[in-house]
Amino acid sequence: SVPLTSSEALNNATLPHVLALADHGLAALDRDPHLANGLNVKNG
Repeated sequence: SVPLTSSEALNNATLPHVLALADHGLAALDRDPHLANGLNVKNG
C-alpha cells in the first residue's frame, strides 16, 4: 500500500506544475514562483 500512496502523492504534487509547463511553456516560470525556484539551468 505504501508504494501506491507514495506514487499518488508524487503525482498530486507534480501534476499541476507539469500542466502549467504544458499550457504556458517557459512563461509558466514567470507565473509561478515555486516552479521558478525549481529551475536549475536556463540558457546554458
